[in-house]
Amino acid sequence: MELGRSLGTRLDNLSTDLQSLRTTITSMSCQISELTKQLQKKEEDIEDVKSRTKGLEGRLEKMEEEVERQQIINRQDNIVFFGIPEKEGRESEDDCVSIMVKLLNRHDPLRRWKSDDMAKAYRLGKKKRGTDQEASGSDRPRPVLVKFNRGSDKRRLISNRTLRRDLHKANVTMNDDLTVKQRDTLKQLRDDGGVAYYRGT
Repeated sequence: MELGRSLGTRLDNLSTDLQSLRTTITSMSCQISELTKQLQKKEEDIEDVKSRTKGLEGRLEKMEEEVERQQIINRQDNIVFFGIPEKEGRESEDDCVSIMVKLLNRHDPLRRWKSDDMAKAYRLGKKKRGTDQEASGSDRPRPVLVKFNRGSDKRRLISNRTLRRDLHKANVTMNDDLTVKQRDTLKQLRDDGGVAYYRGT
């Protein structure tokens, strides 16, 4: 009799434990189901963000292309001259125009240049102080950017080999006014061993 009661008690306890375990498993299943739903929602949100980001990247790329195109258009009548000595003190835009007129009249016999032929001319970059030049070991003058009023003048100058040769003898060189992207592209191609230059755009 005593054994029967003891077994009954144990069975009751076991049944209670099983019921508690079923309740715990059911609760955990509900939690897992809820977490799965939340995870699925997060994944959908992530995909939505990825899709929107891709759209924004496409728009940004188009905007960058348009900015690059506008920069190329704005620079198409420009030439950058290197090696032109700088005056002591501050050089105004009028000073630079005057320097360029004299330089071109000295080396370009095909026409008489005037200040009206140039929309503007100025030095690129900040002028180094004497101590900065000594520290860098460079006393090279800053380049001069010239914007011509007529694109035909710019094109004739940049393609004139005789003028280039004469300027080179005077330690002056000239290049198209390239954008940062164009300069980087040229540098990469040349670093890879190629011969690269821009013709037009």
